[in-house]
Amino acid sequence: MRYVRDVSRRSVLALGSLTSAGALAACGNGRGDNGRGGGGWRRNGRAYKPVLSIYPEAEAALDVALAYDGQLTYCYPQPRQEGTSAVWSVTAAPDGTLTDPSGRTYPSLFWEGIAAKPFEQTEGFVVTRDRVTGLLEDMLGLLGLTDREAAEFITFWAPRIEQHERSLLTFAADQHSQVARYTFTDPGSGASIVPDVFVRVYLLVGEVPDQEVPGQTLASAPPRTGLTAVEWGGSDLRGT
Repeated sequence: MRYVRDVSRRSVLALGSLTSAGALAACGNGRGDNGRGGGGWRRNGRAYKPVLSIYPEAEAALDVALAYDGQLTYCYPQPRQEGTSAVWSVTAAPDGTLTDPSGRTYPSLFWEGIAAKPFEQTEGFVVTRDRVTGLLEDMLGLLGLTDREAAEFITFWAPRIEQHERSLLTFAADQHSQVARYTFTDPGSGASIVPDVFVRVYLLVGEVPDQEVPGQTLASAPPRTGLTAVEWGGSDLRGT
């Protein structure tokens, strides 16, 4: 399907590296800087509403650790800090409900932050205001979100994008996974757990540059089987 430009094929499904180098885990206030580098727009974008959902085949206790290269500005529920990682202890149900040690339940793990590494938009979709919702519906289904997950994504992002007549949209889970890395552990045995499927969708929203922007191609997500983790979020590089 075409939206102003041809779409090139590249997977944006990525399980981030399971190691960390100096990530900052404290949830506090922070500010980012902007810049422009060779080959595309670069900005230290604030990560808006990355939410992590977990769907096991059977109820499972998990420690979920996030190593983030940047500053976490808000987390809910509040994680504990272990070294350079933010860690949540939850029991996950097959329907995605997460229960903390106190018995409080959550639909997902929420955090926001400012990455230390700039994001780049070297490819993407140039979309007009009236085509935002349709493009997101098509692309999010391709990338593996359910209708419900896509609805939550669209109701958060579409109003922001539509504040401008034209926007450049880039799906950049590959860049995001380099700065936000998860590990999953069995709290009883300490054994590492690797999801069978990890769907990560991360949207960069930027201004349309004067120069031509290559189209982006997205690969379809694999079927959900076994333990599935799903994360979606994004950064508005326009600063609005």
